[in-house]
Amino acid sequence: MKRIGFLFLLFSLFLITTVYSKTLELKSWQIWDFSYNGIHGVCCAVSVKDGEIPVTGLSFEDFTITETLVDGYGEVLSKAKIAPEQREDQFDGIGFWERSVSSSKIDLVFLIDKTGSMADQIESVKSELKKFVNRLEADGCDFRVAVLLFEAALLEEPGRKSPDYPFYGAMEMDELLLAIEEIETAGEWHINTWSYDAILFSSQLEFREDSRAVLVVITDTLPETVHGPFWYFSGGSVATKRAVEIALEERGIELEYFQPEESELAHMENYNRLINPALSESNFDHLVGAVSLGWPFKQDLIKVDALPVSESIYYLSWNSGLDEITDYYRKEGFKVEVDVKCGDEHVSLSYSPFFDEEGYLQSSEDYHLPVLDEEGNQLPDKAVEMGLLRELGDLKAFSGNYATKDGVLQLRSVDPGDYLYRLYAYGRSSYSYSTLRLKGTGKISFVQGEVIPDFVVARTGDAFLESVKIRGLMDEFVSNKIAVNESKEFAEKSLKWIDAVASDGLNLREMEALKRVYVSVGAFLNGMAYAAIESERVESDLLQMVRDTRSMTRKAGYRLQGMGSREENRQSIQVSMQLRKLSRHDFLQVPLIVIPNLFRDPGLILSEDGGPLTDNVAFSSDQRVFVLKRAAALRRGC
Repeated sequence: MKRIGFLFLLFSLFLITTVYSKTLELKSWQIWDFSYNGIHGVCCAVSVKDGEIPVTGLSFEDFTITETLVDGYGEVLSKAKIAPEQREDQFDGIGFWERSVSSSKIDLVFLIDKTGSMADQIESVKSELKKFVNRLEADGCDFRVAVLLFEAALLEEPGRKSPDYPFYGAMEMDELLLAIEEIETAGEWHINTWSYDAILFSSQLEFREDSRAVLVVITDTLPETVHGPFWYFSGGSVATKRAVEIALEERGIELEYFQPEESELAHMENYNRLINPALSESNFDHLVGAVSLGWPFKQDLIKVDALPVSESIYYLSWNSGLDEITDYYRKEGFKVEVDVKCGDEHVSLSYSPFFDEEGYLQSSEDYHLPVLDEEGNQLPDKAVEMGLLRELGDLKAFSGNYATKDGVLQLRSVDPGDYLYRLYAYGRSSYSYSTLRLKGTGKISFVQGEVIPDFVVARTGDAFLESVKIRGLMDEFVSNKIAVNESKEFAEKSLKWIDAVASDGLNLREMEALKRVYVSVGAFLNGMAYAAIESERVESDLLQMVRDTRSMTRKAGYRLQGMGSREENRQSIQVSMQLRKLSRHDFLQVPLIVIPNLFRDPGLILSEDGGPLTDNVAFSSDQRVFVLKRAAALRRGC
């Protein structure tokens, strides 16, 4: 019996420590929606643990919030529990969120080809994406996921966010699933697919510094690059394989891709590897560090660490229910005491409805905030606009939008407190080649009539993206087979110029110059790649012609022994005719124009009558090559 009693005592102690070791901790709180009458929108974050183990899976009903209005003497003037309806439509959401995550941090961007050829795959892609985000939640990952759709220059975010700020966090599962459901294809089969441009754009997104950063590309064709497959001024890309490698390496980003085998690729009806090998040699399988996950898209092939939950935080938001506060409008000495209860555990916070801790009367106020460019100059009228947002975990609640006048942001009726600010070029234009953008983001506080910091800087947008583009172009320019010393000197000088102008930040004039340079270099590199192939063919043809000529000359020499000059002339004419015939035969095998190596062999020209070739060619947007309008002959320039 004693033994049984002892065991019962141990079991009772175990139950006591298990049941009553639950702890509740207040992590943060803020007045996020300020009201002049003192009835504010309030939010807080609390963690719940059972010993050292985070408690997950709690619901809205597991927490009770009670507000008490007291005067300066501690007398209770009013007391009420927060009703369910007071917790609805709070912080642009339901007023309750759980964020239970492990130490496995990952930021993923899915780049999805939305061209018409993907129509048969898109429903499967959506289904797999939903499974994937549900897996992230089930595995307790501390994740942020973005979904961007691309075709040619167009880049879209299918949900409520923008391509510049596309991430959904662990507290935004419903919004993320809704965005995935909105994914659709558009356009015809022949629309360019700018996979590499989408990757370069994504490389400049705001990944968390302590998080694993991953880009996942889903496409059924080759990426459009400076080498094609389509090349014309209005739709050509200047992206290169090398630029993508530079961006991924410098930003520490992993790249995984889903793509069919080359024989099954879409958009390739008119592609000929013999004419344009540089295109297929720029595919994902040639990218350093890129990982192929096959085809079609299967979410379980994306590896994610599944670890135990290490932190569980619950976010609560509500609108104050103490209507009696208005009876004491702007009177000192009153405060609201808030009690948050979970089980038998309590945490508390308190605030004055009208004054801060130092007795300053809080109210919405107007502010004037100078905006400078990266050189310290004030910006002109309507150059930028600012958005102010409140933050709660992964959530961002829009608070206001403001424009500049005479280089100064006119901030009207701003509530006191802390914000995240975002600067945009006026009109919030999306990224494109033809658009110059200003951007900026950071923390800002409005306290006692002052704004901290007292000015903000609008930086030239997309600077990393555009500089990487031209660096990639220059690397491929120098490594081209027909590049010579002059090419390398030009590339070195160009890169020095880029480093110089970017050392203290690019202004808009420099950004415009940078874009114009890389378009010119891109067009030239496009031609060089084709010229290199054709130069090799010309050399091969010429060598074969020399061999054939020598052979025919030897044969003719044996036959001409002892014959007179008249006969020699006749045989010479026959040899000449055979060479012409051979030349025509060879050019019929390569019906496209042979571009001379202008760096190495400026004496080699193509013409029909000895004049310049420029009148004989047209620029084709289909095969990304020059095509003859009429036949051309090959001769050695004098």
